[in-house]
Amino acid sequence: MVQDLVKSWFSDNKVKITSPVLGAFMGAWVLFNWKHFLLLFWGKGDLEVRLIAFEKVITWSNYSIWLWPLLVALVYAFGLPYFNVLSHKLLKQAEEWRHDEVVDIDIIKAKKKAELNEELYKGNPANPYLGKKLEAELKQKDADAEKARADADKAAAESKEAIANQEKAESEAQQEKAKASEAQRKEEREQHFHEIAKAKHHQEIVNSHFPTLYLFLDTLSKSLMVDDLHVSIGLMSEAVATCFGFDDVDAMLTDNAFTISQLEELTCVVYDDSQLLNDLKKVIQKHKEVIDEGELFDHLVGMFELVDKFRFISSDLMEDVAKEFIDDTSNVFDLVNHEAVSGPIADSNAHSFGVEHTEFIDIDKTTEGYFLAEASANIQGEMADDRPYSGHEISANFQYIYKPIIGRNGFGVPEIEEVSASLDREY
Repeated sequence: MVQDLVKSWFSDNKVKITSPVLGAFMGAWVLFNWKHFLLLFWGKGDLEVRLIAFEKVITWSNYSIWLWPLLVALVYAFGLPYFNVLSHKLLKQAEEWRHDEVVDIDIIKAKKKAELNEELYKGNPANPYLGKKLEAELKQKDADAEKARADADKAAAESKEAIANQEKAESEAQQEKAKASEAQRKEEREQHFHEIAKAKHHQEIVNSHFPTLYLFLDTLSKSLMVDDLHVSIGLMSEAVATCFGFDDVDAMLTDNAFTISQLEELTCVVYDDSQLLNDLKKVIQKHKEVIDEGELFDHLVGMFELVDKFRFISSDLMEDVAKEFIDDTSNVFDLVNHEAVSGPIADSNAHSFGVEHTEFIDIDKTTEGYFLAEASANIQGEMADDRPYSGHEISANFQYIYKPIIGRNGFGVPEIEEVSASLDREY
Protein backbone atom coordinates (compact mmCIF):
# COMPACT_ATOMS: atom_id res chain seq x y z
CA MET A 1 0.00 0.00 0.00
CA VAL A 2 2.88 2.42 0.74
CA GLN A 3 4.27 1.64 -2.68
CA ASP A 4 0.95 2.63 -4.26
CA LEU A 5 0.91 5.91 -2.35
CA VAL A 6 4.44 6.74 -3.51
CA LYS A 7 3.58 5.93 -7.11
CA SER A 8 0.44 8.06 -6.83
CA TRP A 9 2.44 10.98 -5.39
CA PHE A 10 5.07 10.76 -8.13
CA SER A 11 2.36 10.56 -10.76
CA ASP A 12 0.62 13.70 -9.42
CA ASN A 13 3.85 15.72 -9.12
CA LYS A 14 5.61 14.46 -12.22
CA VAL A 15 5.20 17.79 -14.06
CA LYS A 16 6.53 19.77 -11.09
CA ILE A 17 9.49 17.49 -10.54
CA THR A 18 10.43 17.40 -14.22
CA SER A 19 10.18 21.21 -14.49
CA PRO A 20 13.60 22.53 -15.70
CA VAL A 21 13.96 25.05 -12.89
CA LEU A 22 12.53 22.93 -10.08
CA GLY A 23 14.40 19.80 -11.11
CA ALA A 24 17.65 21.71 -11.50
CA PHE A 25 17.10 23.39 -8.13
CA MET A 26 16.49 20.08 -6.37
CA GLY A 27 19.59 18.54 -7.91
CA ALA A 28 21.75 21.56 -7.11
CA TRP A 29 20.32 21.73 -3.57
CA VAL A 30 21.30 18.13 -2.92
CA LEU A 31 24.79 18.70 -4.37
CA PHE A 32 25.42 21.80 -2.26
CA ASN A 33 24.07 20.25 0.98
CA TRP A 34 25.32 16.65 0.71
CA LYS A 35 27.28 16.93 3.95
CA HIS A 36 24.11 17.66 5.91
CA PHE A 37 22.39 14.63 4.38
CA LEU A 38 25.31 12.38 5.27
CA LEU A 39 25.23 13.64 8.84
CA LEU A 40 21.47 13.15 8.94
CA PHE A 41 21.65 9.50 7.91
CA TRP A 42 25.05 8.36 9.19
CA GLY A 43 26.07 10.90 11.79
CA LYS A 44 26.78 10.21 15.44
CA GLY A 45 23.99 10.05 18.00
CA ASP A 46 20.47 8.81 17.70
CA LEU A 47 18.04 9.89 14.96
CA GLU A 48 16.35 12.58 17.03
CA VAL A 49 19.62 14.37 17.70
CA ARG A 50 20.56 14.22 14.02
CA LEU A 51 17.14 15.61 12.99
CA ILE A 52 17.43 18.52 15.41
CA ALA A 53 20.92 19.32 14.05
CA PHE A 54 19.60 19.08 10.46
CA GLU A 55 16.67 21.47 11.18
CA LYS A 56 19.02 24.05 12.69
CA VAL A 57 21.07 24.14 9.52
CA ILE A 58 18.22 23.92 6.97
CA THR A 59 16.53 27.37 7.57
CA TRP A 60 15.51 30.27 5.33
CA SER A 61 17.78 32.61 7.22
CA ASN A 62 20.77 30.50 6.14
CA TYR A 63 21.14 31.93 2.61
CA SER A 64 23.96 29.62 1.61
CA ILE A 65 21.58 26.66 1.94
CA TRP A 66 19.16 27.75 -0.84
CA LEU A 67 20.63 30.85 -2.61
CA TRP A 68 23.54 29.18 -4.41
CA PRO A 69 21.45 26.18 -5.54
CA LEU A 70 18.83 28.61 -6.88
CA LEU A 71 21.43 30.61 -8.86
CA VAL A 72 22.93 27.40 -10.28
CA ALA A 73 19.43 26.20 -11.21
CA LEU A 74 18.61 29.45 -13.00
CA VAL A 75 21.90 29.41 -14.91
CA TYR A 76 21.38 25.78 -15.82
CA ALA A 77 17.74 26.25 -16.87
CA PHE A 78 18.11 29.47 -18.83
CA GLY A 79 21.80 29.73 -19.73
CA LEU A 80 22.44 26.16 -20.85
CA PRO A 81 20.26 26.45 -24.01
CA TYR A 82 22.24 29.46 -25.14
CA PHE A 83 25.49 27.70 -24.37
CA ASN A 84 24.32 24.76 -26.49
CA VAL A 85 23.45 27.08 -29.36
CA LEU A 86 26.87 28.73 -29.11
CA SER A 87 28.66 25.38 -29.09
CA HIS A 88 26.69 24.30 -32.18
CA LYS A 89 27.67 27.49 -33.96
CA LEU A 90 31.34 26.94 -33.11
CA LEU A 91 31.13 23.34 -34.28
CA LYS A 92 29.39 24.48 -37.47
CA GLN A 93 32.22 26.96 -38.22
CA ALA A 94 34.86 24.30 -37.51
CA GLU A 95 33.03 21.85 -39.80
CA GLU A 96 32.93 24.45 -42.57
CA TRP A 97 36.66 25.12 -42.21
CA ARG A 98 37.41 21.40 -42.25
CA HIS A 99 35.26 20.98 -45.38
CA ASP A 100 37.00 23.94 -47.08
CA GLU A 101 40.42 22.39 -46.36
CA VAL A 102 39.33 19.07 -47.79
CA VAL A 103 37.98 20.76 -50.93
CA ASP A 104 41.19 22.80 -51.32
CA ILE A 105 43.26 19.65 -51.06
CA ASP A 106 41.11 17.99 -53.76
CA ILE A 107 41.48 21.07 -55.98
CA ILE A 108 45.27 21.03 -55.57
CA LYS A 109 45.34 17.34 -56.39
CA ALA A 110 43.22 17.94 -59.51
CA LYS A 111 45.48 20.80 -60.67
CA LYS A 112 48.61 18.71 -60.17
CA LYS A 113 47.04 15.86 -62.05
CA ALA A 114 46.11 18.24 -64.91
CA GLU A 115 49.69 19.51 -65.04
CA LEU A 116 50.94 15.92 -65.11
CA ASN A 117 48.59 15.06 -67.94
CA GLU A 118 49.70 18.18 -69.85
CA GLU A 119 53.36 17.28 -69.49
CA LEU A 120 52.66 13.73 -70.63
CA TYR A 121 50.70 15.10 -73.57
CA LYS A 122 53.49 17.48 -74.54
CA GLY A 123 56.13 14.78 -74.20
CA ASN A 124 54.56 12.72 -76.96
CA PRO A 125 56.61 13.39 -80.20
CA ALA A 126 53.69 12.46 -82.40
CA ASN A 127 51.48 15.13 -80.81
CA PRO A 128 51.43 18.61 -82.56
CA TYR A 129 50.76 20.34 -79.23
CA LEU A 130 54.09 22.15 -78.99
CA GLY A 131 53.82 23.80 -82.42
CA LYS A 132 50.28 24.93 -81.80
CA LYS A 133 51.22 26.27 -78.40
CA LEU A 134 54.16 28.26 -79.77
CA GLU A 135 52.00 29.62 -82.57
CA ALA A 136 49.32 30.63 -80.04
CA GLU A 137 51.92 32.31 -77.83
CA LEU A 138 53.27 34.30 -80.79
CA LYS A 139 49.77 35.40 -81.79
CA GLN A 140 49.10 36.42 -78.19
CA LYS A 141 52.31 38.46 -78.07
CA ASP A 142 51.40 40.17 -81.38
CA ALA A 143 47.93 40.92 -80.01
CA ASP A 144 49.41 42.30 -76.78
CA ALA A 145 51.83 44.49 -78.76
CA GLU A 146 49.02 45.77 -80.97
CA LYS A 147 46.88 46.49 -77.92
CA ALA A 148 49.82 48.33 -76.30
CA ARG A 149 50.28 50.47 -79.45
CA ALA A 150 46.54 51.19 -79.57
CA ASP A 151 46.57 52.12 -75.87
CA ALA A 152 49.59 54.39 -76.43
CA ASP A 153 47.91 56.10 -79.41
CA LYS A 154 44.71 56.52 -77.37
CA ALA A 155 46.66 57.93 -74.41
CA ALA A 156 48.49 60.37 -76.73
CA ALA A 157 45.16 61.47 -78.27
CA GLU A 158 43.63 61.88 -74.82
CA SER A 159 46.70 63.84 -73.69
CA LYS A 160 46.41 66.17 -76.71
CA GLU A 161 42.68 66.59 -76.04
CA ALA A 162 43.36 67.26 -72.35
CA ILE A 163 45.99 69.88 -73.27
CA ALA A 164 43.57 71.48 -75.75
CA ASN A 165 40.80 71.50 -73.12
CA GLN A 166 43.17 72.97 -70.56
CA GLU A 167 44.27 75.70 -72.98
CA LYS A 168 40.62 76.40 -73.80
CA ALA A 169 39.72 76.55 -70.10
CA GLU A 170 42.66 78.88 -69.42
CA SER A 171 41.59 81.09 -72.33
CA GLU A 172 38.00 81.20 -71.07
CA ALA A 173 39.25 81.92 -67.54
CA GLN A 174 41.37 84.80 -68.83
CA GLN A 175 38.39 86.15 -70.78
CA GLU A 176 36.18 85.90 -67.69
CA LYS A 177 38.89 87.56 -65.61
CA ALA A 178 39.17 90.34 -68.18
CA LYS A 179 35.39 90.79 -68.18
CA ALA A 180 35.32 90.84 -64.38
CA SER A 181 38.19 93.31 -64.30
CA GLU A 182 36.44 95.52 -66.84
CA ALA A 183 33.18 95.31 -64.89
CA GLN A 184 35.03 96.22 -61.69
CA ARG A 185 36.74 99.18 -63.38
CA LYS A 186 33.36 100.28 -64.76
CA GLU A 187 31.79 100.00 -61.32
CA GLU A 188 34.70 101.93 -59.79
CA ARG A 189 34.33 104.64 -62.44
CA GLU A 190 30.59 104.85 -61.80
CA GLN A 191 31.23 104.94 -58.05
CA HIS A 192 33.85 107.63 -58.58
CA PHE A 193 31.45 109.70 -60.72
CA HIS A 194 28.76 109.16 -58.12
CA GLU A 195 31.07 110.35 -55.35
CA ILE A 196 32.05 113.36 -57.44
CA ALA A 197 28.38 114.16 -58.15
CA LYS A 198 27.55 113.66 -54.50
CA ALA A 199 30.40 115.91 -53.40
CA LYS A 200 29.40 118.49 -56.01
CA HIS A 201 25.78 118.41 -54.84
CA HIS A 202 26.95 118.64 -51.23
CA GLN A 203 29.11 121.63 -52.08
CA GLU A 204 26.23 123.27 -53.94
CA ILE A 205 24.01 122.87 -50.89
CA VAL A 206 26.74 124.21 -48.62
CA ASN A 207 27.32 127.17 -50.94
CA SER A 208 23.61 127.92 -51.13
CA HIS A 209 23.31 127.89 -47.34
CA PHE A 210 26.52 129.75 -46.58
CA PRO A 211 24.89 133.21 -46.99
CA THR A 212 22.58 132.27 -44.12
CA LEU A 213 25.57 131.34 -41.97
CA TYR A 214 27.43 134.47 -43.11
CA LEU A 215 24.59 136.58 -41.71
CA PHE A 216 25.47 135.28 -38.23
CA LEU A 217 29.25 135.15 -38.72
CA ASP A 218 29.42 138.77 -39.85
CA THR A 219 27.38 139.95 -36.87
CA LEU A 220 29.26 137.77 -34.37
CA SER A 221 32.72 138.73 -35.64
CA LYS A 222 31.88 142.43 -35.38
CA SER A 223 30.61 141.91 -31.82
CA LEU A 224 33.83 140.07 -30.86
CA MET A 225 36.05 142.72 -32.45
CA VAL A 226 34.46 145.38 -30.24
CA ASP A 227 35.95 143.54 -27.25
CA ASP A 228 39.19 142.94 -29.17
CA LEU A 229 38.52 139.17 -29.32
CA HIS A 230 39.75 137.26 -32.34
CA VAL A 231 38.55 133.71 -32.98
CA SER A 232 38.55 131.50 -36.05
CA ILE A 233 35.67 131.20 -38.48
CA GLY A 234 35.52 127.49 -37.64
CA LEU A 235 34.85 128.19 -33.95
CA MET A 236 32.23 130.84 -34.74
CA SER A 237 30.50 128.54 -37.26
CA GLU A 238 30.40 125.62 -34.83
CA ALA A 239 29.12 127.90 -32.04
CA VAL A 240 26.22 128.99 -34.25
CA ALA A 241 25.50 125.35 -35.16
CA THR A 242 25.50 124.45 -31.46
CA CYS A 243 22.98 127.19 -30.69
CA PHE A 244 20.60 125.81 -33.34
CA GLY A 245 21.10 122.26 -32.03
CA PHE A 246 23.08 120.81 -34.93
CA ASP A 247 25.75 118.16 -34.34
CA ASP A 248 28.29 120.00 -36.49
CA VAL A 249 28.66 122.75 -39.10
CA ASP A 250 28.30 120.35 -42.03
CA ALA A 251 24.95 119.12 -40.73
CA MET A 252 23.79 122.74 -40.49
CA LEU A 253 24.96 123.75 -43.98
CA THR A 254 23.40 120.65 -45.59
CA ASP A 255 20.05 121.11 -43.88
CA ASN A 256 17.57 122.35 -46.47
CA ALA A 257 15.71 124.20 -43.71
CA PHE A 258 18.71 126.40 -42.92
CA THR A 259 17.77 129.30 -45.20
CA ILE A 260 17.13 132.98 -44.69
CA SER A 261 13.48 132.55 -45.70
CA GLN A 262 13.04 129.78 -43.14
CA LEU A 263 14.56 131.98 -40.43
CA GLU A 264 11.54 134.26 -40.92
CA GLU A 265 9.32 131.34 -39.83
CA LEU A 266 11.10 130.89 -36.50
CA THR A 267 9.45 131.91 -33.26
CA CYS A 268 12.49 131.30 -31.11
CA VAL A 269 15.73 129.38 -30.66
CA VAL A 270 15.61 127.70 -27.25
CA TYR A 271 18.66 126.64 -25.29
CA ASP A 272 19.36 125.04 -21.94
CA ASP A 273 21.66 127.29 -19.86
CA SER A 274 24.02 124.68 -18.39
CA GLN A 275 23.99 122.45 -21.45
CA LEU A 276 24.78 125.23 -23.90
CA LEU A 277 27.68 126.53 -21.79
CA ASN A 278 29.09 123.02 -21.54
CA ASP A 279 28.77 122.52 -25.32
CA LEU A 280 30.45 125.86 -26.02
CA LYS A 281 33.32 124.91 -23.71
CA LYS A 282 33.85 121.70 -25.73
CA VAL A 283 33.84 123.69 -28.98
CA ILE A 284 36.47 126.09 -27.61
CA GLN A 285 38.66 123.18 -26.44
CA LYS A 286 38.29 121.50 -29.83
CA HIS A 287 39.53 124.60 -31.68
CA LYS A 288 42.06 125.45 -28.95
CA GLU A 289 40.99 129.10 -28.85
CA VAL A 290 41.66 131.55 -26.01
CA ILE A 291 38.17 132.68 -25.01
CA ASP A 292 35.87 131.97 -22.11
CA GLU A 293 32.61 130.14 -22.83
CA GLY A 294 30.72 132.75 -20.82
CA GLU A 295 32.14 135.55 -23.00
CA LEU A 296 31.32 133.62 -26.16
CA PHE A 297 27.77 133.05 -24.92
CA ASP A 298 27.26 136.77 -24.25
CA HIS A 299 28.38 137.64 -27.76
CA LEU A 300 26.08 134.95 -29.22
CA VAL A 301 23.15 136.52 -27.35
CA GLY A 302 24.10 139.91 -28.79
CA MET A 303 24.44 138.38 -32.26
CA PHE A 304 20.87 137.01 -32.21
CA GLU A 305 19.58 140.35 -30.93
CA LEU A 306 21.27 142.21 -33.80
CA VAL A 307 19.98 139.73 -36.40
CA ASP A 308 16.54 140.45 -34.93
CA LYS A 309 14.58 137.74 -36.74
CA PHE A 310 13.52 135.62 -33.75
CA ARG A 311 14.12 135.24 -30.04
CA PHE A 312 17.13 133.48 -28.54
CA ILE A 313 15.84 132.42 -25.12
CA SER A 314 16.39 129.96 -22.30
CA SER A 315 14.00 127.00 -22.01
CA ASP A 316 12.76 128.52 -18.73
CA LEU A 317 11.19 131.39 -20.70
CA MET A 318 9.12 129.17 -23.03
CA GLU A 319 6.16 129.54 -20.68
CA ASP A 320 6.20 133.32 -21.21
CA VAL A 321 6.39 132.81 -24.99
CA ALA A 322 3.45 130.41 -24.88
CA LYS A 323 1.39 132.85 -22.78
CA GLU A 324 2.16 135.74 -25.12
CA PHE A 325 1.01 133.66 -28.07
CA ILE A 326 -2.50 132.99 -26.72
CA ASP A 327 -2.86 136.45 -25.13
CA ASP A 328 -3.16 137.70 -28.69
CA THR A 329 -6.56 136.16 -29.53
CA SER A 330 -5.95 136.70 -33.23
CA ASN A 331 -3.44 133.82 -33.04
CA VAL A 332 -6.20 131.42 -31.97
CA PHE A 333 -9.02 132.87 -34.06
CA ASP A 334 -9.11 129.69 -36.16
CA LEU A 335 -10.50 127.85 -33.11
CA VAL A 336 -13.91 129.09 -34.24
CA ASN A 337 -13.57 127.13 -37.48
CA HIS A 338 -12.33 123.94 -35.83
CA GLU A 339 -14.44 120.81 -36.23
CA ALA A 340 -14.72 120.34 -32.47
CA VAL A 341 -16.24 123.85 -32.10
CA SER A 342 -18.64 123.66 -35.05
CA GLY A 343 -20.92 121.22 -33.19
CA PRO A 344 -21.53 123.46 -30.16
CA ILE A 345 -21.99 126.45 -32.53
CA ALA A 346 -24.73 124.55 -34.33
CA ASP A 347 -26.45 123.84 -31.00
CA SER A 348 -26.44 127.52 -29.97
CA ASN A 349 -28.84 130.32 -30.92
CA ALA A 350 -26.00 132.73 -31.82
CA HIS A 351 -23.88 133.65 -34.81
CA SER A 352 -20.65 135.54 -35.62
CA PHE A 353 -18.57 133.75 -33.01
CA GLY A 354 -15.14 134.93 -31.94
CA VAL A 355 -12.56 134.20 -29.25
CA GLU A 356 -13.14 136.58 -26.36
CA HIS A 357 -10.28 135.58 -24.08
CA THR A 358 -7.85 132.74 -23.39
CA GLU A 359 -6.20 131.29 -20.32
CA PHE A 360 -2.82 129.51 -20.18
CA ILE A 361 -2.75 126.21 -18.27
CA ASP A 362 0.62 124.46 -18.61
CA ILE A 363 3.61 123.72 -20.89
CA ASP A 364 5.98 120.79 -20.99
CA LYS A 365 8.73 119.40 -23.23
CA THR A 366 8.00 116.02 -24.80
CA THR A 367 10.44 113.17 -25.38
CA GLU A 368 10.41 114.03 -29.10
CA GLY A 369 11.86 117.48 -28.32
CA TYR A 370 8.57 119.41 -28.78
CA PHE A 371 7.07 121.99 -26.44
CA LEU A 372 3.44 121.08 -25.72
CA ALA A 373 1.25 123.78 -24.14
CA GLU A 374 -2.32 123.54 -22.87
CA ALA A 375 -4.84 126.39 -22.66
CA SER A 376 -8.56 127.19 -22.55
CA ALA A 377 -10.59 129.75 -24.47
CA ASN A 378 -13.96 131.44 -24.17
CA ILE A 379 -15.77 131.74 -27.50
CA GLN A 380 -18.86 133.99 -27.75
CA GLY A 381 -21.32 134.83 -30.48
CA GLU A 382 -24.06 137.36 -31.15
CA MET A 383 -27.51 136.09 -30.13
CA ALA A 384 -30.18 135.65 -32.77
CA ASP A 385 -33.56 137.01 -31.65
CA ASP A 386 -35.53 134.74 -33.96
CA ARG A 387 -34.33 131.53 -32.19
CA PRO A 388 -35.15 130.23 -28.73
CA TYR A 389 -32.28 130.98 -26.37
CA SER A 390 -29.95 127.99 -25.79
CA GLY A 391 -26.62 129.67 -25.07
CA HIS A 392 -24.11 131.87 -26.86
CA GLU A 393 -20.85 131.00 -25.04
CA ILE A 394 -18.61 128.06 -25.74
CA SER A 395 -15.82 126.75 -23.50
CA ALA A 396 -12.89 125.21 -25.38
CA ASN A 397 -9.74 123.41 -24.26
CA PHE A 398 -6.88 122.96 -26.69
CA GLN A 399 -3.20 122.17 -27.07
CA TYR A 400 -0.68 124.01 -29.18
CA ILE A 401 2.68 122.54 -29.98
CA TYR A 402 6.03 124.11 -30.86
CA LYS A 403 8.01 121.88 -33.25
CA PRO A 404 11.66 122.39 -34.28
CA ILE A 405 11.96 123.43 -37.94
CA ILE A 406 15.71 124.29 -37.96
CA GLY A 407 18.01 121.94 -36.06
CA ARG A 408 16.80 120.72 -32.69
CA ASN A 409 16.43 124.14 -31.08
CA GLY A 410 14.83 126.36 -33.73
CA PHE A 411 11.05 126.28 -33.11
CA GLY A 412 8.47 127.60 -35.52
CA VAL A 413 4.95 129.00 -35.03
CA PRO A 414 2.91 126.68 -32.80
CA GLU A 415 0.24 124.41 -34.26
CA ILE A 416 -3.13 124.04 -32.53
CA GLU A 417 -4.14 120.43 -31.82
CA GLU A 418 -6.47 118.34 -29.64
CA VAL A 419 -9.37 120.76 -29.42
CA SER A 420 -12.44 119.97 -27.32
CA ALA A 421 -15.41 122.31 -26.86
CA SER A 422 -18.83 122.42 -25.19
CA LEU A 423 -21.74 124.88 -25.19
CA ASP A 424 -22.41 126.71 -21.95
CA ARG A 425 -26.18 126.31 -21.84
CA GLU A 426 -28.42 128.73 -19.94
CA TYR A 427 -32.10 128.11 -19.35
